[in-house]
Amino acid sequence: MTQHDQHLHSPISFAGGVLDPYRHVCAFVNSKEEEYRTLDPFVSEGLAQGDKLLYIVDPRERASLVRHLGQLGHDTTALLEQRQTEVHTWSDTYLRGGSFDREGMVHVLDEILSDSPSPRIRMITDMGWAVEEEDFSDVMIEYEAQASYVHPKHAHVVICVYDTAKFGGDIVIDVLRTHPMVLIGGVLQVNPFFVPPDEFLASCARASARIRMADSDPLGSGVAAALVRDGDDTTAQTRRTLRDLAALLALPAMWVDNDPADIAVSLLGVLFGVFRLESAYARFDDPNGRTALERWRPDGPQIPVELEPAFAATLDGERGTLTVSAANPSGSDSLRITSMASAFPGRTVS
Repeated sequence: MTQHDQHLHSPISFAGGVLDPYRHVCAFVNSKEEEYRTLDPFVSEGLAQGDKLLYIVDPRERASLVRHLGQLGHDTTALLEQRQTEVHTWSDTYLRGGSFDREGMVHVLDEILSDSPSPRIRMITDMGWAVEEEDFSDVMIEYEAQASYVHPKHAHVVICVYDTAKFGGDIVIDVLRTHPMVLIGGVLQVNPFFVPPDEFLASCARASARIRMADSDPLGSGVAAALVRDGDDTTAQTRRTLRDLAALLALPAMWVDNDPADIAVSLLGVLFGVFRLESAYARFDDPNGRTALERWRPDGPQIPVELEPAFAATLDGERGTLTVSAANPSGSDSLRITSMASAFPGRTVS
């Protein structure tokens, strides 16, 4: 193997972890600032090693992305002229022709990645385009599953960025099922919920068949139709809630053996996206009586002084779920604070 081939297949650092052998990542972020904070070292390292950057972004964000690369100290004019960096937009990729063509985009992805073995590509794609598509969840998820046939054919890296402020928690579990690696709450790890594309697409086909059956036989399958269709608001809300819960219940298994501080940060990030919270607080009590680990989002490790009495009422009461109201220190409206006790067996704060 030549030195070039060794570089092409060598492990890649990303977000404090290593991408090897899986190089298709879903990265959940809560803001553009968090996205840049996570991706900037990955981008700079790639350019220093001679890798190629390939972005797919919102057309409205193209100019700001190029400016940001310049602010990192990179010569953006040279990078673009020499094509070591390419910035594509949703308009010429995902939404080429005015709408999303799943099969067409899989072909485009295959052309971009499989036909260019050298140099190694670091591809970063903003998945926010899907929010504006009708039935975006099913369309996007099936595309992600089909893309899993393309990625093993090459040694490039693909980071699919999901802004939880746009997507929320209702598709988290399906996104997890279509990516072998996941970055959530700033923690990178092999995804235990990844489902091989054959199996995942087969389950999608079965679900579609059930919906068609329910629609074609409303008298005999009326109950089934109500369960699988998003035809009325109540059913749609119930479905979204159940998927939110499934996503939340899946996360503890991903936190096994992680540092408690990382778990706290990850938990707060997910809660923000799923429940659209203004603020979130996590406290891990140490069973040995040592100082509790606290994290407050968005501002830091501790609760604002003005809210301490209200939080004390929820945190120091009986185990379970408790909701109280409190004055909002930053406005006239009152705040509703809900506390829920959880357990992480066998873990202590060190």
